[in-house]
Amino acid sequence: MSINKYYISKLQQDIALSRDESAYRKLFLLFHQSMIRFATSIVLSEEVAEEIYSDTMLKIWLMEDKLSNIQDLRQYLFKVTKNSALNHLTKAAKNRFIDLDSIDMLSFSSPSPEEKMLNNEFQRKISEAVNALPPKCQLVYRLIKEEEFNYRQTAEILDLSLNTVERHMNSAMKKIVGHLKPYIISSK
Repeated sequence: MSINKYYISKLQQDIALSRDESAYRKLFLLFHQSMIRFATSIVLSEEVAEEIYSDTMLKIWLMEDKLSNIQDLRQYLFKVTKNSALNHLTKAAKNRFIDLDSIDMLSFSSPSPEEKMLNNEFQRKISEAVNALPPKCQLVYRLIKEEEFNYRQTAEILDLSLNTVERHMNSAMKKIVGHLKPYIISSK
């Protein structure tokens, strides 16, 4: 997902310095889909992910002029969301309750009906492979491949070493390719 850093910075400054509600709404909507998908991959509930994202964005609004001091708002949002999601899981574990909803994945469309059907089937296979990954491996994969963070940013967001992120990503790719091999071979 490619988001214009200048645009984010402009919205960030408008919110921080001018308390611009329109800029806040734009920022909220800009990150909504990717943050919900990310939080859902941690808490396994889209409803809880929505609450976490709303709380994260409320924190952004309440920061007022301190918001202008954040260097990379996108990375900051992912880190706050991750921490909130993990806090939710900790509280839920204490209460012995974790809601297990399925993870919604984006579907890709193709020009022809045949290509669309094949694309949807392939996307379903990829989703199965990603969902089958161990939790940390899955988070690393999603941040790098779906959210387009680099390895260093992913390490910072997840509080992992760069080597650990690389190992998780290598493991994820091997497992995904292994899961897709029968499908790729059978479709030739």
